Amino acid sequence: MLFRSPNNPNGGNGYTPPEPPPTVIEEVIDINGIWLTNQPPLVYQIDQNGRSYIWRVVGAPDSGTGRIEGENVISQIGGRDVVYFINAKFPDGRPSELRTHDAQFAGIVLMREQ
Repeated sequence: MLFRSPNNPNGGNGYTPPEPPPTVIEEVIDINGIWLTNQPPLVYQIDQNGRSYIWRVVGAPDSGTGRIEGENVISQIGGRDVVYFINAKFPDGRPSELRTHDAQFAGIVLMREQ
């Protein structure tokens, strides 16, 4: 018979169950807002909701969706994923410049003002 005391609900055997591992909360990068490009007048508006976002070309009917995975910004363009990476950050850690290695879009650099 196992004795359970109010001071040791697991019994008198000294066994203490392991604590669950701490929950790791990964911070999602902030890309919300207006992004200028190195090809004016091309400007993007990004509306972010958690890891998902909607992008629109300002003044044009082009738009799409995307997702954020770590520090990769992945846009759905023409039915495929185009992966952008953070090339520069502001002192507060927010991305200030996005680039891609995708051959079709590699010439377009997205830049955000402070």
